[in-house]
Amino acid sequence: MGSANNLHQLLRSLCLHTEWTCAIFWNLQHRARMMLTWEDAYYDNPVGNDSSENVRCQKTSEQIGTAKFSHDPLGLAVAKMSCHAYSLGEGIVGQVAVTGKYRWIHADNLVADSSLAFEFAGAWQSLFSAGIRTIVVVAVVPLGVVQLCSSNK
Repeated sequence: MGSANNLHQLLRSLCLHTEWTCAIFWNLQHRARMMLTWEDAYYDNPVGNDSSENVRCQKTSEQIGTAKFSHDPLGLAVAKMSCHAYSLGEGIVGQVAVTGKYRWIHADNLVADSSLAFEFAGAWQSLFSAGIRTIVVVAVVPLGVVQLCSSNK
């Protein structure tokens, strides 16, 4: 998808002046076992000094638990996502990459669908706890998957 800065600007543009609060790009790693790994993310940080702050999430687990995220539940949730990886076909992200079909997830429907319980036990649950109400996961063939999150239904 080009340079890291270009990717970040693209993720940012998906959120600016829209209902999307955050965008995460899962990169398809072409190895013996095809994996989708967290490449970059953008989220709007309403907790910071500037409500339009451009937040760049670095791919390091050291950020989790730092003062940077102590009063920022969405930032912490996005940082937790950076620790995840999906095999091609595994979980919602992996399934979207295989099928090429987008998938909507609403916080209100989580209880009703017990088949998704494993998916939401970790970082996804952190997103919903941070106020995310809707997630859409979209394939970006052949590069990977984009995950968009909104605090609106």
